[in-house]
Amino acid sequence: MVLSEILRFSENSIAPPSYLRLTHSLIGLIQSSYWLPIRLTRYRAHPPHTYIHIHISIRQENFYLPQCINIYQNVKIYDYLIEYPFARIEATTINKNSFIEYTIIDNDKNDKIFSIDKQKGFIQLLTTIQNNRRLKSDYLLIINALDNQYKLSVNCYLKIHLIRRQQLIPKFIYSSIYNIDLPEIQYHSGRLRQRLFQIIALLDTHVYDKKLEIRYRIVDSNQHFIINRQTGYIAAKQPLNPYTIYEFH
Repeated sequence: MVLSEILRFSENSIAPPSYLRLTHSLIGLIQSSYWLPIRLTRYRAHPPHTYIHIHISIRQENFYLPQCINIYQNVKIYDYLIEYPFARIEATTINKNSFIEYTIIDNDKNDKIFSIDKQKGFIQLLTTIQNNRRLKSDYLLIINALDNQYKLSVNCYLKIHLIRRQQLIPKFIYSSIYNIDLPEIQYHSGRLRQRLFQIIALLDTHVYDKKLEIRYRIVDSNQHFIINRQTGYIAAKQPLNPYTIYEFH
């Protein structure tokens, strides 16, 4: 049976702000869910019509399930810098005074890694295992939100991507080996001597999205060059000899 025949939406059922309303009560309907097709018209367009479909679920008030505000969340946490709490699960129910209890469902045999505030839904990583090398990189937590008044529950999902400090190794933007040919520097060219060239290293932005400073330094001791620890610019301490190869790390 066509939904429009059952619900009897009139032409004015969709108000200008695109609100939907029913023309009569749903009590007595056999089906518990319906698909409502809506045609959108854009004048002077080709084609002028497009369609969207809305899924409508019908529940009796006494059997209303709690709803996750965000049924699926995706977060990143870092094993060396974790803010507490790093995420929150929140659900709502038809009775605003109803108490919702949050519980992490253990769907594997691993030891518990995360803890949750049963009343507020705040999630944090247990401090006792932050340095555990056996931790995985990805976790999918299933959090059950239970409405204690009606004894009904819903599952919320939280995907966690754990990033370790050793993953954040800086990489040179071009190569780890640089061959630089410099023009002959005159003794009065102090400006050139201050900035001969620049070494640029970056972090992998796919696994890291926070600020982290990269510091540069010349490892082997030499008397010819100095590097800016913040920018990576390399300068000569003294005039260089022409047709001479200088190596340093």
